[in-house]
Amino acid sequence: MGESVWQGQEPRESLVQALQGRWTDLTTDNPTTLSIRQKWLNKKKKRCKEILQEILRSEKPPRADYREMAELTLIVLGDTPPRGIHWSRPGAIHQARWMARNLYSMKMFMFAEQLEYDEETVVKLERLNLLLGLFYTPMWMSSTFAADAPANDLQFMKDMMKFKRTDPEIAQAVLQKLENHKWYLTQEVVPFALFGSRISDKEKQDIAAKLHATEKPDSFRRGKPMFPQVTAKTTLADLVGPESHLLLDTLGIEYDWLLQPVATWPRSDDYSKALEYVSNVKVVNDIAERGVKMMTDFANIITTDSQQKQYLLQTVEYNRERFDSFKKQTLKK
Repeated sequence: MGESVWQGQEPRESLVQALQGRWTDLTTDNPTTLSIRQKWLNKKKKRCKEILQEILRSEKPPRADYREMAELTLIVLGDTPPRGIHWSRPGAIHQARWMARNLYSMKMFMFAEQLEYDEETVVKLERLNLLLGLFYTPMWMSSTFAADAPANDLQFMKDMMKFKRTDPEIAQAVLQKLENHKWYLTQEVVPFALFGSRISDKEKQDIAAKLHATEKPDSFRRGKPMFPQVTAKTTLADLVGPESHLLLDTLGIEYDWLLQPVATWPRSDDYSKALEYVSNVKVVNDIAERGVKMMTDFANIITTDSQQKQYLLQTVEYNRERFDSFKKQTLKK
């Protein structure tokens, strides 16, 4: 369903151009918000708002486009971001940046009446924003820590199974997509959850007990990991198998701490060693997306010389790391 709003080059461009062209004429003080009636979705809404508010209030809030996505999601859920409501002019749609489509979809929905969309488009936007606001945005914004990836992915799949009762078309489309992205639910990676913050000590203890009781294979399999079958009753401990020994075995870590209470794990040097490794694993492709976007932004301007182009891109990346904005107070530092 999400693709049906955007499918085809012409309708997508017409929606984008309409929003871009009329943005300065819109009255933004009364945006449309989602109306949610189902009890479990309202519980999800409350939790999503808590997650996004916590992220935005952190000492290091997300950078510009991520921040805008989190803030727009709060607004579409009927809440106010910590720094208040600030509207950014719609930017360019880029093939490598899926986030731009999310930002456009939220703005289109909130100002659909002023933009005079037909009823079918409004309904599609509402359904898409329900997915974005209650599930996708909060899940994505909390997905950067590898230790939480198994719990995040499993919960997302379970949410979509339940969401089938509300919107079977969207839920089924998402589940079909997720079938090709169950990397963090494989036997090899599910032990990452031992170091996460999204599950209870009881769940961690169950994973540890299952891992300790599972015999380590003589050799680990190679090639593409095998994706597991997931149901509404699947737990992370259910996903543990012989290949789950790979993480600790590769790092040369002893297993004694697994049999101790979870609260005592941080006292173990072996636990700390594994935690340091897992904490530095990258679980999202944002770096690649930013690289592609930077290439398209600067590939055909200033210089066409290949060597000079490399210097240009390195300079841009260096300055982006040093300065988080182009405000005067930032540049004076």
